[in-house]
Amino acid sequence: MENTINTVTVNDIEYKVDDLDNTQKYLLLQIREVTNNINTLNMRVAQSQAALTMFKGTLTKSLEEPSDTSNDNT
Repeated sequence: MENTINTVTVNDIEYKVDDLDNTQKYLLLQIREVTNNINTLNMRVAQSQAALTMFKGTLTKSLEEPSDTSNDNT
């Protein structure tokens, strides 16, 4: 079984996570969590932008099509 050492690099200096104090470990966890949240939000923004583009395109296309005049009283 291979031993792996958990490390983190800050300002080009590599630190062993086991050598960090509790506050530093807490901050590292917060940084990782916030990074994950940002990545998730960026994905949701991309999905929302794609949906917006599709809805706008669908509306534009429907407005350019000849309208149904069966409801007109002319």
